[in-house]
Amino acid sequence: LSLGFNFSYNAMTNDFNFKEYQWTPYSYVGLSLNIPVFSGLKRHNNIRQAKVQHSELQLQKTDTERQLRIAAKNQLITMETCMKSYYAAEDAVSTARQSYDIVSRSYELGRSTLTTSTTPSWPSCSPSSRRARPYITSCRPSPSSSSS
Repeated sequence: LSLGFNFSYNAMTNDFNFKEYQWTPYSYVGLSLNIPVFSGLKRHNNIRQAKVQHSELQLQKTDTERQLRIAAKNQLITMETCMKSYYAAEDAVSTARQSYDIVSRSYELGRSTLTTSTTPSWPSCSPSSRRARPYITSCRPSPSSSSS
């Protein structure tokens, strides 16, 4: 609904002698009422678009939750793998120390030669288990233990 009003004076002549102009008043009042009979399905399309946006957001939420669950599982698997590697390296170090102690004791008792005791023949010193090497100080007997 809208309402309009205008009031003015008009004059028409061929010269510019304003005193002799015949001024006539002019006015109008207008009222306009707009009743949409057919809106081109605008409201229906807006509702449909909002529903589509809602479903897209739901899909994004579901996808993000799934990605977070996958990332958390991957981190747990990585953590378990690292722990298993750590425990395997600990076992390799323990086994290497036991082997070293056995060979050293055997050398001290005269059951093996110096060459046998200094040759890395146990599995923890083989090339296939080099991961354990940083944990092993030496695979050979130290000079102090071989001289005593």
